Amino acid sequence: MEGHRKKRRKVGLGDDEEATGDTVRSNGMDTVDVQKLERAAPKVTGPQGGISSNWMKMKAEIASSGRQKRGSHPRATSLQAAAKVVQQVAEDEKVGSPQPLGKDMGPTKVVAMDCEMVGVGDDGVRSILARVCLVNAHGNVLYDKHVQPLERVTDYRTHVSGVRAKDLKKTAEEFFQVQKEVAALLKDRIVVGHALQNDMQALLLSHPKRFIRDTSKYAPLRKHGRPRALRHLAEEILGLRIQAGEHSPVDDARAALYIYLKFKKDWEQSLLPKKQKRIQAPEKTPAKSEKR
Repeated sequence: MEGHRKKRRKVGLGDDEEATGDTVRSNGMDTVDVQKLERAAPKVTGPQGGISSNWMKMKAEIASSGRQKRGSHPRATSLQAAAKVVQQVAEDEKVGSPQPLGKDMGPTKVVAMDCEMVGVGDDGVRSILARVCLVNAHGNVLYDKHVQPLERVTDYRTHVSGVRAKDLKKTAEEFFQVQKEVAALLKDRIVVGHALQNDMQALLLSHPKRFIRDTSKYAPLRKHGRPRALRHLAEEILGLRIQAGEHSPVDDARAALYIYLKFKKDWEQSLLPKKQKRIQAPEKTPAKSEKR
């Protein structure tokens, strides 16, 4: 098996890419037309076939949380707004997993990604890609496919990954095809996720650092400088319990996305060059001197 192992290539998503006809060239590798993927995207509107009104309210709160009152602490204000809506959601619907925030099904400037892995090798410790999921900025599924393993699977990790042997057989897509399709969807887009370096490594893809928004690396979401588990962030910030059993990459991608959206204004501001930050910062009104 080892002698016939396919050689894997890492695909870059840098500035050297160009679109030609119906394909995209990436480091000499053809990638698929993203419009074709857009037309084939699954039409998902949530577990019950409709969009939760409370999740729509959360979307409004996400937008309004960016407009802070002068003198208030940005993170505290955002968390208070989030906690208020999350409490209402939990009371009214007992939500256990994130739902879409809108009906838009197409690719957006911001997408969120999560991958599930299975184990290979004698001890099953080494990880390879088994499933990829991408959602758009409204939480709707853009892409969700199982992947044919490039090596013999020795541990499906079903209790965590949710992946079973049958998932990786006839209905699973060939690895390099998935790689091309995901590369096309990520190109020139902001990618949100948790510990994205693991997903990118499994896909053998790279992505410009300026387009990465990783909830495991954003300082206000870390504890004592260390990354926190996505399930803990989701419970604290969104009031949702995820990863209680088998993981759902759809839930995980949505959770990372919604956390990012709550911190979006401050997060994006923190990435600006210092000079630009000074330009955008409101000017302080000089204090009036007292008459002597």
